[in-house]
Formats: sequence, structure tokens, C-alpha cells
Amino acid sequence: MTVTQWEYRVVSIGRDMQSAVVNLNILGRQGWEAVGFSSASSTARAGSETFNRDLLLKRPLQ
Repeated sequence: MTVTQWEYRVVSIGRDMQSAVVNLNILGRQGWEAVGFSSASSTARAGSETFNRDLLLKRPLQ
């Protein structure tokens, strides 16, 4: 029995969901699969809030 080895990648997606979907479809065709999600917000300056959305991707090691 062989054990599958994986490689991982973290990608950040911004507020533009249309662009994110296009990029994720490209990564999907390359064999990447989304397996985790992280979302956080922080205030960098008074009244200025930033959002970080990161996806964890994996695919079999080639």
C-alpha cells in the first residue's frame, strides 16, 4: 500500500470574488484542492479596516 504525499499552498484572496473564482479555477485545473479557509480583519489606521482571506490548498506531490 502506498501513502499519498501532499504538497500545500496558501493563497490570499481579496474582496474581488470574481477574480478569486477565476484564479481558483485555474489552480483547480492544476490539481489544487481547497482544504481550509482563514478569515481575519484588522484596523491598520483609524477607520481603515483590512480583510485577509487565505485558502489552504493541497494536491498530490508530483
